[in-house]
Amino acid sequence: MANAFWCIVEDDRQGMPKKVMAEVIGEAARLAGGQVEAVWLTDTASDAGLKQLGEWGATRVWLLENAAYAPYRSEVWAGAVAELAAKESPKAILAPVTSRQREFMARLAARLGVGLSADSVALAMDGEDGGTGAAYNVSMNAMGYPIASNLRDAYLNLVKIGKQNEIPLFAGGGVGKNGNLAANAAALIMLGASGVQVGKYIMQATAGCLGSEMDRCNICNIGLCPKGITSQDPRLYRRLDPEKVAERLVDVYLSFDAELKKIVAPLGRSTSLPIGMSDALGIADRAAAERLGILYAV
Repeated sequence: MANAFWCIVEDDRQGMPKKVMAEVIGEAARLAGGQVEAVWLTDTASDAGLKQLGEWGATRVWLLENAAYAPYRSEVWAGAVAELAAKESPKAILAPVTSRQREFMARLAARLGVGLSADSVALAMDGEDGGTGAAYNVSMNAMGYPIASNLRDAYLNLVKIGKQNEIPLFAGGGVGKNGNLAANAAALIMLGASGVQVGKYIMQATAGCLGSEMDRCNICNIGLCPKGITSQDPRLYRRLDPEKVAERLVDVYLSFDAELKKIVAPLGRSTSLPIGMSDALGIADRAAAERLGILYAV
C-alpha cells in the first residue's frame, strides 16, 4: 500500500521471523500510526511465521518466496524489493540492525536513489555559509543548504516521531562570522540544535587566520599557511605560538559561555539549553518567519 511503513523481515532460515522483528514492527507502527507491512524474502516460509508477524503488528505481509532468496545475496534481494517498492511506493523502509540487513539496506537505498540512516545516534548539519580558506569557490558559492530552515525541518520531524530528546542535532556553517558567535549559537539552539559546530571563527580568533568571506588565501591544504596553522615547514609553524593560541582559545570559550548565559537566562534556562524554544525568536523578514515558524517582529 502506498505510504505504508515497510519492515524487512530477518528470519531464522527455518521459516520463522526472529524476535527482533517484534521491535522493528512495533517502532514502525508507532511512527506510522498503525499502517505497517512486512516484506519477507525467503525460500521457506511457515504459516506460524506469517501468523507471528501479524501478532507483532504487521497489517500485511508481502511474501516473496523463492529458492533464489536463499542463501542470501544482496543484489538479488535489493532488485526484488526495489521492484516491489517502485510499484507500491512505501513511505519508509525499516530493518533490524544485523550484518545482512546493513549490507542489503545500503544496496537498496542506492537502487531506489534515496537516503539511508544506519545506526543513527546523532545528526550533524553543515550549512551553505562559512568554509575555510582551503575551500574551492564552487564549494563556497554553489554547495550547501540554508542551515536555519533545514535545521528547523529536521527538529520538527523529530518532534513528530517523538525522537527530539533521543537524536541530537548539531548545526554549523558561518556561525560567528560577523563576531556574533553567542547570538548565532543561541538562535540555532532555539531552532532545535543540541550543539553548534564552529570552525573558521575559532581559527581567526585564536590563531590569527587570515581567511575571511572576501579574502581567502586557499593554501590551508598545501602546507603554506602564512600564520603556520596548517604548516609543517619550521619557517612557518614557528610563527604560531601554541601557548598564546591556547590562552586565546580559553578566553573565547569563557566569553562565549558568559554571553550565551546572558541570552538564555531570561528564558529561565540558566542551567540548560533552550533547545527548540523557537517562541523566543523573532525576525524582521515575514517570509523567513513563516518558513521557520517563528515570530515576525517589525
